[in-house]
Amino acid sequence: MNTVNLGAGNILIPFNNSIIEIDGIIYKDLVVIARLLNSEEITRVLRISVKDAYGADEMFEDIFRSCVVSIPGIKDGSDLEKSSAGFIATVGSAILSKSMSHIDDPIKTFKEYTENVDILDTMSAIVSKYLSTPYLEVKKLPINKLFEMYAVCHKAFPNEVTEIKEQEDTINKDVGVNTDD
Repeated sequence: MNTVNLGAGNILIPFNNSIIEIDGIIYKDLVVIARLLNSEEITRVLRISVKDAYGADEMFEDIFRSCVVSIPGIKDGSDLEKSSAGFIATVGSAILSKSMSHIDDPIKTFKEYTENVDILDTMSAIVSKYLSTPYLEVKKLPINKLFEMYAVCHKAFPNEVTEIKEQEDTINKDVGVNTDD
């Protein structure tokens, strides 16, 4: 497993101190790496009228199969259908719940994401805009290449792209686009 390359945007679903059996092997402290549902999938789930526990379990299994990226420590080819009772439904339910939390309180969710935007995210957005490169492609660049490209943006557009400098009374860096005309 390559923990550095697990994929941006994935969530971790920990099973702290829980013993889970998968394909006849016992695991403790398992962590499931999954993506959240996309907007089309959420719309489909909201349209489904689940009337019983069996229907809900089927839906959670579908979510599990669609969204689980990996389970570190589980051998490839393991039969996840042969897991502890409720494991797949629990993971599917957690993915659905976390996905729905984004639309249940969009203002709170937006504020949380805004607070987590850091200097590298800002630099990536600026490089993306000024060098016409997709943002997600820029985010995958090695850090030295990101700084190099940001420096190019600053040199090419000094009136729009600020240099990186220390802010007074804080350790945060100031980086961005000038709005002064």
